[in-house]
Amino acid sequence: MTEPLNLGFDFDGVIGDTHGLMQEVASYFLGVDRPISHFASKAAVLANFSNEAAWFLYRTSHESHHWGVDRLKPIKNSLCYLRLLEQDGHNLSIITKRHSEVSVYAARTWLKRQGSNIKIYNVPRGETKVAWARHLRLDFFVDDELGNLIDLDPYVPNKVHFKTKHVLDHGLACIPMIDNWESLYLAMATLPWPRIS
Repeated sequence: MTEPLNLGFDFDGVIGDTHGLMQEVASYFLGVDRPISHFASKAAVLANFSNEAAWFLYRTSHESHHWGVDRLKPIKNSLCYLRLLEQDGHNLSIITKRHSEVSVYAARTWLKRQGSNIKIYNVPRGETKVAWARHLRLDFFVDDELGNLIDLDPYVPNKVHFKTKHVLDHGLACIPMIDNWESLYLAMATLPWPRIS
């Protein structure tokens, strides 16, 4: 086994399929059927819906127990590979920008239902993930929002832009993009990644 790494993950769009959930919420409540790309990031949601509709989608999919806990599905194979990373001896953390304690509680509840006790750290509104990443001394961070990864330079030596195939877009050459958990796991397990010293 390799030495344990401090691995950090975003929750929405990396572990929980909140993009698909927001698409479902929009169809159910707003009567609109939009492509998944309209839900692929906060910027995409704000560009494709009025502010009022966008915040309704976020509140419903993140804070409603019925939607944000009962109906949320995992990103394909995320839970399986998170368990494998824990079995491999790595230290796992989730850093989210959900902001409200209600929405963070929903994510924690959902994770517990899935049999996971990975600690979730919440970023206050208007701040970046840098403080938590530095505090946790992360060797690696995975996020579906490219801006969050750019903020982490130079504090986290290894970053991956995670985009599932149904929301795949162009990334930056300096940050590798991976579109599935099997490839992500293999990359973490086999490449000689720099570590925080």
